[in-house]
Amino acid sequence: MPDHILIFGMPRSGTTWIGKIFDSSPDTFYLHEPDSVRPDNTLPLLLDSSSTQLHERIEGWLQVRDEKVIGSRPYFRKSYRSPMQQRIFELSAYLAKAAKSVSRRVSLTPLSRGTQPAATVWKSIESVGRLPAILDALPVSRAIHIVRHPCGQAASKLRGSATGRFDDSASIWNDTALFEKLIAQSGTTTWDIQDILAITPTERLAVRWGLMND
Repeated sequence: MPDHILIFGMPRSGTTWIGKIFDSSPDTFYLHEPDSVRPDNTLPLLLDSSSTQLHERIEGWLQVRDEKVIGSRPYFRKSYRSPMQQRIFELSAYLAKAAKSVSRRVSLTPLSRGTQPAATVWKSIESVGRLPAILDALPVSRAIHIVRHPCGQAASKLRGSATGRFDDSASIWNDTALFEKLIAQSGTTTWDIQDILAITPTERLAVRWGLMND
């Protein structure tokens, strides 16, 4: 088994479902979006395998133990935890979630004890455009790049925003700075920011899908 299994894809593409399938193995340690919980806005969103910018940051992401990162439900029994350690982990994770629901200023870390797991599973919706560089930095690893059809991915994003399901303070398709970054980092000459501003939200999401997955 590889040391690291990477489950990367765009938001609303089924990454959580597939990530939890891997989490159901008793020999894996699951990290749910550590690079979203501890983002680094100084890093490009798109990086190829020649980049060395990620190496130090990756190590930090793999060490994140926030409640959202290691306490996502459902919980599965692990071979590297005793029954008592598993029970303590689950109770502390529920307590951390309850504390955060009372106040976002309260941050408790679930108690995760045990021996070394066989593999760490890293699920990400933030770093799909960095996947080549991350694979190069983690040579003993395997990756699953999840690609949902752009129509389904965009429709899910639009529906979720319309129903208030997401925490976004602003719609992603109105983030001009994001599109400027993606255009610059991709090196594309097909689009410029004026082209983006002239198209519909659905079309903007499709462009983002293409630039990130390419």
